[in-house]
Amino acid sequence: MFVLVSYDVRDGRTEKFRKILCRYLMHEQNSVFCGLLSRPELRELEVCLKSNLTENDKILMLICENRLNVDVVRLGNDDESLCCQSKSVVL
Repeated sequence: MFVLVSYDVRDGRTEKFRKILCRYLMHEQNSVFCGLLSRPELRELEVCLKSNLTENDKILMLICENRLNVDVVRLGNDDESLCCQSKSVVL
């Protein structure tokens, strides 16, 4: 399934969450990660994230089970992409 995760935590704790998420997903930008995970991998990631949460930490997870219906759109002016790049995630 396709998973997109974003987090909002206090300064000094961002590195901890970045390291956890880098084990499972691709780092898209700042506190945003995405990729394909199996159900057991997703459960493992959720347990790991929950065990590291403290007061006022926030994590947003978007999960799409049907990978055939996911469009990922990147907008930006960086050297790696055109002004607008879109792709469907189909594996």
